[in-house]
Amino acid sequence: LGTYYYMSPEQVATKRAGIDHRTDTFSLGVVMYEMLTLVRPFEGDTTEQVAQKILWEEAPDPKAVRSKVPRELAVICGKAMEKDPSRRYQTMAGLADDLRRYLAHEPIRAKPPTAAQRALKWTKRNPTKTAASVMAATAFAAISVLAAQLQQRGGELQAQTEAATESAELATARAEELTRANEALEAERQAAEEAREEASSEREFAQAMFGRYQEVANFQARTLSGADPAAMGQAIRQELLSQVRRISDKAWPGAEGGPAKDLEELLSSADFTGLALEALQREVFERALQEIEGFSDQPELQAQLLQSIATTQRELGLNKEALGPQERAVEIRREALGELHPETLESRMHLAELHNSRGELDAAERTIRDALGQARSELGDRHELTIGGIVTAAGIFSSKGLYEEAEALAREGLEASAQEYGRGHVETIGALDTLAGVLFRVPEKQAESVELFREAVATARKSGAGDRLQTAVNNLGVALVQVGELAEAESLHREALEGCRRTWGEEHVSTMTASNNLSQLLVRQGKHDEAEELSRELLDRAVRVLGERHPQTLVILPNLGNLLTSQDKLEEAVELLRRAVAGARVTLGGGHPRTLSSINCLATALEWQGRLEEAEPFSKEGYEATRAALGGDAPQTISAAANRASLLFSLEKTEEAEQLFRSALEGSRRVFGEDSEMTLSSAYNLASLLQSRGEFDEAEELFREVLEKNRALYGDEHPQTRFVLEGLQALEAARRDAR
Repeated sequence: LGTYYYMSPEQVATKRAGIDHRTDTFSLGVVMYEMLTLVRPFEGDTTEQVAQKILWEEAPDPKAVRSKVPRELAVICGKAMEKDPSRRYQTMAGLADDLRRYLAHEPIRAKPPTAAQRALKWTKRNPTKTAASVMAATAFAAISVLAAQLQQRGGELQAQTEAATESAELATARAEELTRANEALEAERQAAEEAREEASSEREFAQAMFGRYQEVANFQARTLSGADPAAMGQAIRQELLSQVRRISDKAWPGAEGGPAKDLEELLSSADFTGLALEALQREVFERALQEIEGFSDQPELQAQLLQSIATTQRELGLNKEALGPQERAVEIRREALGELHPETLESRMHLAELHNSRGELDAAERTIRDALGQARSELGDRHELTIGGIVTAAGIFSSKGLYEEAEALAREGLEASAQEYGRGHVETIGALDTLAGVLFRVPEKQAESVELFREAVATARKSGAGDRLQTAVNNLGVALVQVGELAEAESLHREALEGCRRTWGEEHVSTMTASNNLSQLLVRQGKHDEAEELSRELLDRAVRVLGERHPQTLVILPNLGNLLTSQDKLEEAVELLRRAVAGARVTLGGGHPRTLSSINCLATALEWQGRLEEAEPFSKEGYEATRAALGGDAPQTISAAANRASLLFSLEKTEEAEQLFRSALEGSRRVFGEDSEMTLSSAYNLASLLQSRGEFDEAEELFREVLEKNRALYGDEHPQTRFVLEGLQALEAARRDAR
């Protein structure tokens, strides 16, 4: 449950429904009190004594304990430790602001309790004394009035005595009857009171037990979320090799190599991360899920345990395995708590994120729309669950290509997060990153996107948000690569890589991500030899540490394959891309965007190798599945359409190729803009096809359009410009020959 000395009143009372972030404000106030006075505000020989003081007694004024405590700090401390949560600081930002005002010698916003408030608090702590005081005051007033009246009515009372005596005799008889009836009622009342106390005791016990179960569930979630399969796999590998070396040294003393060296070579490509994940799934998650079935009589607890397992599995990349527990958590919470309960809405939002991770974008969109709409109506737009859902929806809609709606949500989520948590809060930085990522997909808004990425980096640096800083630096670097600011991007990628190496070491997934980003930048800079060397080292490390089918390995494989394709090292490129496709189909599923990207890259490599018939089914699958999953205007769909058109052109299926080239060009103009590389490439390819069919006028118009834009972007001597100029000259020659 926690440490009693630092608990809030609502936590001590196990009022689960009333506990929110303000319980931490109270606990921090207790810490502040202890720092100011060197004693705790609530002491006792037993936990029961401490609990009673927390519930009913006000802490002594810090100045009364230690006179040198500044009055402002005592007031701040008192406001943080208000027993009524509504009277505390409502956010940690409010507490922090008052402390900063004190340090800056400015007036603080917290005020000491008024006399009326102190009286009210005393009344709540001393209900019996209060009642006695009120009764005494009331009696005094009544006696004063009666004294005056008795003097006037003395004569009247004498005359009424005889009548009163007769009435008293009748009243005595009636009183005896009432007494007997009252004794029976009193017995019934006593029995009812005992039953009520017993029920209350059982209810308090049940609440306490549920609180303990919740703490167990939270402990489970914290423990499982700390699992690192890559580190586990490496530990297994190192321990295995260490034991073999010890055995080898005993059996072959003084010999070099031996079984240990042979085993190390054999294990160089073994998937120890996959082995660790399989062990976690089989020995931890599956057993835990079996045990959780025993909590069917406690559905809320059962759902919480299922949710923690599903969340942990998703974080570990076990997306396939996480779906069952996640859907079961939603189902139980719906039945036990209702469709609109915050915990049900939270599980439904987790389900949307899981669908997104699995590449099931339609299901992700449907789920987050329903959950977010109901969260708005039930909890309001400023509830933490609603804010998180808004940012999640923005990311999902962006993946779906719904950029306008995604932008509106991302801006709303950022504004709400900044107001509720502050601009430097980690959640706000995440919302800022999300908005920047959405805007970056819209060509005319890329400049604003880069500035937002810069703001995210600067804010993360200032607030000291370590993990979030690495992410923000990486994202800014990737964005700068896309807009052509390669020198600054390289500086950021190298900074991110060095930071990851210092924090996590060379073999951590985050370090590999940073290294892969640097490799892709080097490709854009034309430093192919350095990029290839870095990518090969990275792939060897990823396969050894993470395994062939780890999601990060499945990013590195196709990247290296594409680099080798561009260098005409086609045989090796095809082999790497085949491995990428096979691994992605198993790990991510056939419809995942990353799987589809690898399929399209494989088709391109086979086409370049001249294996057109073998490339055709991969090209068709990649394009059609990408369009179905992401929609026609998704950047990946436009790229897949252009690649398939190129293959169809090579296969001399010119009518179908022309249709796709035109579709790719129109989509590229809408999504990337007139001057983007994709647009210029699509226009050039369509011009080449039209030239081959003798449609010289439209082909010339497209060639000249591309030539003009290349000259403006790169200059007359750039290879791209000369390449287009050669195409235009070839068209003129073909036109002369046709005449």
